[in-house]
Amino acid sequence: MRALVRGWAAAVGAVLLVAGCSSTTAGTAVPAPGAAGWDGVDVAQLDTGNYPTSPAPPLGVAGDAVKGGWAEARRIATAVVGLWETDPTLVHYAQFDSGVVKGPGAVDFRLGSPIGDALKGHNVIAGFSSARKTDTNPYKGLVNVVLELPNADEAVETVRAMADNSAALTFPFSAEPFPTEPFSIPRHPDTSAVTFHHDVPAPEPVGGERFSVVAFTAHGPFVLAQWADAAESADKSAQLIATTLELQEPRIDTFTPTPPDRISDLPLDPSGLLSRVLPPEEENKTVDDGVYDHLGIVHFGGDPVRRQAMFKSAGLQQAAYTVTADVYEAGDAESAQRIVAELAAEAIDDGLVAATGVQGMPKARCLEGDLAYWCVAAADRYAYTVQGHEGAVHQMVAAQYRILTGK
Repeated sequence: MRALVRGWAAAVGAVLLVAGCSSTTAGTAVPAPGAAGWDGVDVAQLDTGNYPTSPAPPLGVAGDAVKGGWAEARRIATAVVGLWETDPTLVHYAQFDSGVVKGPGAVDFRLGSPIGDALKGHNVIAGFSSARKTDTNPYKGLVNVVLELPNADEAVETVRAMADNSAALTFPFSAEPFPTEPFSIPRHPDTSAVTFHHDVPAPEPVGGERFSVVAFTAHGPFVLAQWADAAESADKSAQLIATTLELQEPRIDTFTPTPPDRISDLPLDPSGLLSRVLPPEEENKTVDDGVYDHLGIVHFGGDPVRRQAMFKSAGLQQAAYTVTADVYEAGDAESAQRIVAELAAEAIDDGLVAATGVQGMPKARCLEGDLAYWCVAAADRYAYTVQGHEGAVHQMVAAQYRILTGK
């Protein structure tokens, strides 16, 4: 039996990659009149280094179909089923399989090559995926992809092409393709699916024998595609897909697609929140960078069940995501402080430990682990997180505070 290592097997390295791209910049504290404010922050003590301390200029509209498609994908995120809804044990974040689907190569990465090649002859407007796995035995993993096409006929043709390209699949880190066999998804006779059997060369629960199913369904102008992996059987994987479809089909029906001829007119920062996020270094920018609502943001990181409840309780209005910094706009300052406390508690539960705080910001919480240095703080009704190297993160936290407060 050949071995397969999915992208999420290496996801633990993502934080290390991000941390390695940050550096401390020489700078001095920026004086400001007055003592510490209601939030305990003494602006005069803040060291922002050479990081920006004011919002970026407005980002404007996409300007072309590619960037417009990425903006549309961030809209779609709110209508993509999170896998914890399919199975409450699917809570471990699979970072490399989640987020905006950038193009055919991203589909190959998530579903297997050459499935992505099937998209090249079709007008795929946008796509978004959510991916989670279990932390314990029996192992289960699931990737849920939603692709937007111009119309239902295009979706049907795209599914046919994807199915035609699934006779043998190659994945990242696998040397040879895996031959597949046709398979049925219970309760979904119109879904095309294939299965294959493989082994993951890693310690349990990540490693071991696996039964995978890849499925494609046309639903209106959308293609709904899943990749499920289970230690028990192919039937178990197929059942995960069936349940996901039963949640995903009505969910995507609530989404109103942007007319194809208006995609390039989509704003890149509809509310202006992204321009108020400390911008990542050029090498850390991704197509996922953007603003999401209280549902879309849950696809990124952390315990999704815990975060969904927290964001609802805090009245989260919207959130901006980048690889190095996230900003959460709550209903009020008190709710923002609750988000700070909950995110810190979640990080501690994940094994991070208390670290040196940020000068001038006594209420900021900083934590560290083997691969990352991470801080969370509040600025009025905003909670935010920053990660990277210690010295750089302290300056970034201070700079983000000044951007959000205008101090």
